[in-house]
Amino acid sequence: MAVTVLERSYQDDLVRFTVTLDGDDETVVVVRGKGSMPGAHAMLGYLDEAMARLSGARPARFFFDVTGVRGAPLRSQLMFGKWFYRHRKQVTRGVVVGAGPVERRLATAVCSIAGVRNVRFFERAEEARAWLAEIDAADQAAAGSRAG
Repeated sequence: MAVTVLERSYQDDLVRFTVTLDGDDETVVVVRGKGSMPGAHAMLGYLDEAMARLSGARPARFFFDVTGVRGAPLRSQLMFGKWFYRHRKQVTRGVVVGAGPVERRLATAVCSIAGVRNVRFFERAEEARAWLAEIDAADQAAAGSRAG
């Protein structure tokens, strides 16, 4: 397991979350609750901090666990979409675990607009981790074939 480079937590009456960046340039965000505008602002600040600390060791990736989060303010979702669009060249892959139908549709639209193709949605974290492992293996195979 990679060393933790950054860990930030937030909690208010409507939401609690953690943002963690590890030494392998994976940012994990675990969110519980409904969501709030102050929480959205805090999360974007923490994500900016994580992006500034990426090592470049491998393509940056995000693991969002939003299991049980429903009804986040639309404005906060749009703010995140704008943030994601601004960072689309750095964020090359990601998974979203536990998103509801509304959140999934919005995230799909944001990814489409941003041109980010390596984002997938999963019901369970284990499935998401397996997919990320497949992508890592494909990257390693591609790097090996270019070198050889």
